[in-house]
Amino acid sequence: MARHLYPALVFLISFVSCFSCIFSITNDCSYTPIAEDDLPMDVAQVRVMYKGPFELSFYATSTYCFECVPQFIANVSSDNTTCYFPVSSQYPINFEFRSSTTLHVSQIFHPLEHAAYSIHLTYNITNATLMSIIEEVPPTNAYIPLWICFFVFLGAAIAWPFISFTYRKVVKYNKVKGDDDEQEEDTKPKKNRISSLDAFRGLCILVMIFVNYGGGGYWFFNHSVWDGLTVADLVFPWFIFIMGIAMPMSFSSLEKRRVPVSAIMKKVIQRSIILFGLGLFLNNGSSIGTWRILGVLQRFGGTYLFTSLIIVFVPTLKKQERPRSNTASESTLLLTPSTNEAGELVVKPGLFEDLYVYIIQWIVASFSIVVWLCITFLLNVPGCGRGYLGPGGIGNFGMYQNCTGGAALYVDEVIFGSDHIFNNPTTKVMYETGSFDPEGTLGYLTSIFLCFIGVSLGRIFLTYRSPHEKIIRMVLHGIFWGALGTLLCKGSQFTGWIPINKNLWSLSFIFVMAGTGFLVQCLFYLLIDVFEVWNGSPFRFLGTNSIVLYMGHEILGRYFPFSFSNNMATYVPQHPSLLLQNVIGTSVWVLIGYLKYVKKFFVKI
Repeated sequence: MARHLYPALVFLISFVSCFSCIFSITNDCSYTPIAEDDLPMDVAQVRVMYKGPFELSFYATSTYCFECVPQFIANVSSDNTTCYFPVSSQYPINFEFRSSTTLHVSQIFHPLEHAAYSIHLTYNITNATLMSIIEEVPPTNAYIPLWICFFVFLGAAIAWPFISFTYRKVVKYNKVKGDDDEQEEDTKPKKNRISSLDAFRGLCILVMIFVNYGGGGYWFFNHSVWDGLTVADLVFPWFIFIMGIAMPMSFSSLEKRRVPVSAIMKKVIQRSIILFGLGLFLNNGSSIGTWRILGVLQRFGGTYLFTSLIIVFVPTLKKQERPRSNTASESTLLLTPSTNEAGELVVKPGLFEDLYVYIIQWIVASFSIVVWLCITFLLNVPGCGRGYLGPGGIGNFGMYQNCTGGAALYVDEVIFGSDHIFNNPTTKVMYETGSFDPEGTLGYLTSIFLCFIGVSLGRIFLTYRSPHEKIIRMVLHGIFWGALGTLLCKGSQFTGWIPINKNLWSLSFIFVMAGTGFLVQCLFYLLIDVFEVWNGSPFRFLGTNSIVLYMGHEILGRYFPFSFSNNMATYVPQHPSLLLQNVIGTSVWVLIGYLKYVKKFFVKI
């Protein structure tokens, strides 16, 4: 079930592209395996040895390319051995051998990185073609560097609390207790800040930097090709969710200071415009005619604006007043009267106060879902029909070649034109598609609802004081939204009513992201704010300056020490070198985030 529910599927090097990559190294057809050091990562080698009465055609298709047209590899002559062909080692492959339109034999096989295989085809007396696959050169274990990295950081994480404790014991506790500066610092009022929220935000920016820098070249640190979910797909929607958590706290603070609505909206509009403008700047449009309009920060700006409009202008139900009775016997779903130690009547928020009071806002926010559903499934897209959610190209047996995303692509092309949307989508190689924008217009609708779900978590923190009450609600919300997303995709990668799809920001996708967001925030809240067994380091250092780190890593990512490479003509990138480069680049940003935190240098928009 888990294998289908969270299919971590990402881009697969197309066979044609992979061939060009290999032949750019060898130039000639090779009948001996290429040396391991000369092979690109995620590539294996296959040759065909055939004895039979007629010529066969060799086809191959990734099993993760849903309903894809088989891709032609080569013709295989009778009593002949072919040269070695490069194939991707990321996913299982369906090898097929045909003559004219007749399928003779097929087999699904998962080649491993840098291994060499021979496919033996024989034609027996019953006129059946038999296939066997033999390993000729053993593979390399591409995951050893990742495990080494994991255990190094795990050891550092375990050692850090002891190092920190020793530092405080030896250094801080030896200072003179009567130090005036220290006393003055201790008497300063501290903000009631939720450290776990900063840590959650910091985790997201850390993972985002790592995957944007390449993630060591591992497929699960890259975005899904189309349907499915990977590590890289988690961070952006979680950021949207976290933004929603912080919004009611921010607006509540402004209301307590009696800031007028006009001033609040001025700040909201200003922040949205700045985010959108920064996103346009990062898109680096050297040509006005092909400048991409939409993007990550643009999505933040638009989502923040419309969610703020709901919070500020859509009315809420009036909270019930304190019961007139002097006893604690009366109880409602919204109010739970009780007495304190002094016998005084104390009214606690009821079971559903965090939801019922804001029911009108929930209804208004739900309109974004209704509009998304109507446009996605009812709009008749020319040449694509209604309700198409597939990748187009060679997917779905090539019946929707120019229909990537259906209505989502059509709406963007109508509004912006094909020259102003993302021209290098995840589907481009595997499905052989054209432009598609994963931060497209329709995705704003589901992002608004995801952000508003995050708002509900922020209101849980504001409404309830007891950690127990907060934790129960976070767990229940996490289960509910996760189950709803699972229901919509039917626990399947491709065949659900609405598959989990980050490119489309589908309903199942945002519900699963909301569910996991509740659970991760709950875990961080328990560890950091309740039990205090962890102070959130190093994530909270990053979470307090996320916009600076995001902009910085995007602008400076190509410069040393954030990235570096071997420019020798014979150099072929491999997982160990790329992982080392990406870890160092990410670690530098962690150091920068820490220094900014220590120096109390915070940038907010």
